[in-house]
Amino acid sequence: MGRATSNRILALIVIAALVLSAVAALVSSLREEVKYSASSPEGVVQMYLTAIIEGKNDQAASYFVSDSTCDASDIDRAYVSEALRVNLISTSVDGNSAYVKIDANTGASGPFDD
Repeated sequence: MGRATSNRILALIVIAALVLSAVAALVSSLREEVKYSASSPEGVVQMYLTAIIEGKNDQAASYFVSDSTCDASDIDRAYVSEALRVNLISTSVDGNSAYVKIDANTGASGPFDD
């Protein structure tokens, strides 16, 4: 295989990866936001994250368990990207405890960002 053929194959792979990334970004941006019940584990996490995104750190801290060592000042010191996107992965409930797994993406700045 010649050098020109290798370069073409590499270029096609790079172009395919860029196209797939663009399609994934488009599909992700078209998802409609789901509103969960405030009494569900997903809803509590959603309200907590919404408060953080909106800069309402005292409200966000109100979702901590009563014996937590964290408070609103801990949230104040945290960096929250304006491009934050959060997706629910799974939820499991065991008695009085719930585990809510999320995927948080901040987006990367690149040559095509505004």
